[in-house]
Amino acid sequence: MQLIDISFLFSGHGFGINTNFVETNIFNLLIVLIIVIVYVGNALVKTIQDRRNTILNYISIVDGRLIKAEQKASLARDELVLAQNMANALHRQLGDVVQREKKSGIDQANDEIRRSEQSKEDTVNFQKQTTVRRFTIQIIQLACEKARTKLREKAKIREFRNIVMNDQIEKYKIATKKKIAARKLAENKM
Repeated sequence: MQLIDISFLFSGHGFGINTNFVETNIFNLLIVLIIVIVYVGNALVKTIQDRRNTILNYISIVDGRLIKAEQKASLARDELVLAQNMANALHRQLGDVVQREKKSGIDQANDEIRRSEQSKEDTVNFQKQTTVRRFTIQIIQLACEKARTKLREKAKIREFRNIVMNDQIEKYKIATKKKIAARKLAENKM
C-alpha cells in the first residue's frame, strides 16, 4: 500500500489518499453513498415531494378544466342539435324560396329577352330610317349640284351668247356708222 502524502495541504496532519483500488474502493464508495443519502437524499426527497405536489395540482387543474370542457361539450351538442333542427327548417323554407326565385328569374329573363328583341328591332328600324334619310339627303345634294352645274353651263352659254351678240351689235353699229358716214359724204358731194 502506497500513501501519497498530501500533508502539505492540511498543514501537518497525517491525512492521505489511499491509491490502492481494492482496499479503498468499497470504503470510499460507502462514505460517498452515506454523504449522498444524508445530504442529497433529504434534498432529493423534498424536490420529489415538491414535484409530486406540483403534478397533483396540475392534475386537479386539468380535471377541473376537463369537467368544464365536458359541460361545454354537452352544451355544444345541445346547441348543435338545435342548430341542425333550425338548419333543416331553413333548408325546407329555402327550397320553397329557391323555387319561387327560380320561376321569377326565368320570367324576368324571358321579359328581358322580349325587351331586348324589341329594342333590337327598334334599333334596326332606326338605323334603316337613318340610312334612308342619309341617302335621300345625298341624292338631293347630288341633284342640286347637277342642277347648279347645268345652270352655270347655261349661264356661261347665255353669257357667251351675250358676248357674241354684243360683238355683233358693236360690229353692226360700226358698220351702220360707216354707212351713215358714207351717205353723208355722198350727200355732201352731191
